[in-house]
This record gives sequence, structure tokens and C-alpha cells, in this order.
Amino acid sequence: MEGSKNISIVIYLNRDLGKKIKIAYCREISLSVLKSICIEKFKIHSANKCILYDSRGEALSEDDMDYINPDEPLFFSLGEDFSPDIILALYEKIKTLGQGGFGTVKLYRHRIQKTFVAIKFIKTNKLLKPESISRAYKEIQLLRDLNHPNIVKLIDVFPISNQICFVMEYCQGGELKKYVRDKGGLNEDEVVSLSLQLCDAVRYCHNSKVIHRDLKPENIMFKDKARTQLVIVDFGIAGIFSIGNSGEKSGAGSLFYLAPEVINETNQSACPELDIWSLGCIIYFLLTGERPFNGKTRREVVDSIIKGKISKLSYFKPSWKLILMNTLQVVPSSRWSLLKLISVLYKVKENEPLEESKSHNVTECVAKSASLRSIRTPEPTIKLPNIARKRIITHPRK
Repeated sequence: MEGSKNISIVIYLNRDLGKKIKIAYCREISLSVLKSICIEKFKIHSANKCILYDSRGEALSEDDMDYINPDEPLFFSLGEDFSPDIILALYEKIKTLGQGGFGTVKLYRHRIQKTFVAIKFIKTNKLLKPESISRAYKEIQLLRDLNHPNIVKLIDVFPISNQICFVMEYCQGGELKKYVRDKGGLNEDEVVSLSLQLCDAVRYCHNSKVIHRDLKPENIMFKDKARTQLVIVDFGIAGIFSIGNSGEKSGAGSLFYLAPEVINETNQSACPELDIWSLGCIIYFLLTGERPFNGKTRREVVDSIIKGKISKLSYFKPSWKLILMNTLQVVPSSRWSLLKLISVLYKVKENEPLEESKSHNVTECVAKSASLRSIRTPEPTIKLPNIARKRIITHPRK
């Protein structure tokens, strides 16, 4: 075949990613010959029922040989069914990005699409409690339902051995926390821009009846190296709420960004006020590179949060002081709504005077941004999904 020189295909042994061979490929090669080569190179003594699978888990026939994509790995079976574990062979590991309590996040590159992805591995043997297992599956369902430019995209989910693999878009710009810490706080224009992005994403979540519950700089990434677009990640402890009803209860979260009513257990239900408090803490961090509530011990930090003692509040300009005082209200019902926060941020952006007694035109402020578009509220159904995935189609059948 013209242009077929030096073209090769990679074939993995089904159920054993550690064993692979590379075979010179041309369109004239037959399936039987390809199988014979596999038997010889894999040193198989008996393979009467051998099967070659493509990356979708479909058995190859002679008719398929003309349409093999050399960039796509194949999988050689001794007769056993296609193993889900080998799906990971579609990705080339680059490096480890981070490690948490339930698993590890690693950077991979898709062998066919050549795109980078972050794969989060959650070990199911660490999800010992039923609520932990439910939480992992709920995150899958939530991310499948949410579609917003400032919320991480879930590309695929599949099980391998004792792990669940979340394939997500790769955020090349890194963590917001490191970026702000390295700079020691950001200028006001950047704080406004990033805060409005976060508010838009959280507004979308709330319209979708989702409360993130764990908003913090560590769970916010930059989409690219330009560091202009933020992406919220990790919906592992998110909760569902509906107006007029008590939302799902949980005491989980990160202390420095956790609302006082959750800490003192007066109200641990999922509700928008929880995320408003966290946004106030994040805005403080963006401005200073520090946390709003501090102490030499955990007890002192808890006391500061419960009493609403914001550190160094008098140092801030009146506009930012107003924002912090009204988002970090100890009484949840006294906190600004998300739309009120958005409207005030736009006032700051446009250098308009802020008058506490003046009612801001929320609708007008929201309409000023193309990103703050009218969002139709979906009705997500939270249930444990069938983890048997629809595999990625890497090339069309002809």
C-alpha cells in the first residue's frame, strides 16, 4: 500500500496492559495473518478461539481490516471477553498531578485524539462506607448533567480493577491557590474578573439545584496557561436542594471555607448560603493571599469563624469591605444573595459608587456579561448510574 512504509500498529494482550507488541501494518494484511503474528510474538501455545478487539470492544472481522486506524491500539484475546481494564491503554501516561484521600489525579494524552486529559483514580477499596460509594457515583452524575465553561468537563468514566476512573478536561494553568500565593494577592481588576467567573458558575449550579459545598482555591483551576479562565472542580461532596425544602445534610467541607452554621451544626443542609460564605472567603484570599479567619490553633480558627471575626477587615477599601461584611455574615439569612453579590461586583468593576441604601438593578448587571446568560434550569436526577460506559468512538465505521 502506498505510504504504508514504517506504519505500525500496537496490540495489547487482553487483560494484561503490561504485554504489548508492535506490528508493521499494511492494508493488504489479513485478519488471520495478523492473528498468527500475535500468537507468535505473544508466545501463545494454544489459541484456537483467539479474537482481536478494537478500542470499542468490538471483535474485528476480515471486512474491518481495510479500515483499521494505525493510531488506534488493538487488543488480542485468547477467547475471553473484552476487558474494561484495557480501556486505559487508549491513554499515554505523562505524569502525576496530585494525590488526595480517595485517589490520585494523573495527566494522560489520548493516543488517537492527541488531547491531554486529567484522569482521577478513585480506589473503590477505600470507599468502605456506603455513603462514600454513593458520593463517588453522585459526582459522576452531577458532572454529566452540568455544562458550563467554568465547570470542569467530565469526558468519560470507566472502571478498571478496583478503581473508578474519571476522565476530565486537563486544566493547564494549575491551581488558583498556588497562583495567588505566588503573587501574594491579586490586583482589583483581576479579582473582579475571576470573582465574576466563579459567581457565574455557582449561579449555574444553584439554578441546577446543586450546592458545591467545598468551594476553595484548591478546587479551582485555570483552564489554560494564560490564567484568565477559571474552572471549578471536585463535586465530591456537593448536595442537592430545592426551594422551600431542606437540602441534603452534611458536615463535610474544608474548615477555612466552611460556613459557621455547618461547624456549630445549627444547619448542615445544602443551601445557597453555604456557597455564598465560601465565595466571600475566596474573594478575601484573592485580594490578600491569606485566609479571612485565622488562629494559632484549630479551636481559635473555629471561634473566629463562628463569631465572624474577619481578620484585618479595616485594611480593605470600602467596596471590598462591604462585600466581605455581607458575604461573611454569621447568620445565613443575612448574607447577600448571589445576584446581589454579582451586581455589586459589577459596580466595583465600573467604578460606580456603592450606596448601601440604594437597590442595585440585578437584572441589568447580570445582562451586561455575555457569560451571565439566561440559564434554563435543568432537573438533574441523582441516582447511581450504570457504570458500564458508552465507549469512545475513535474512528467511524465505513
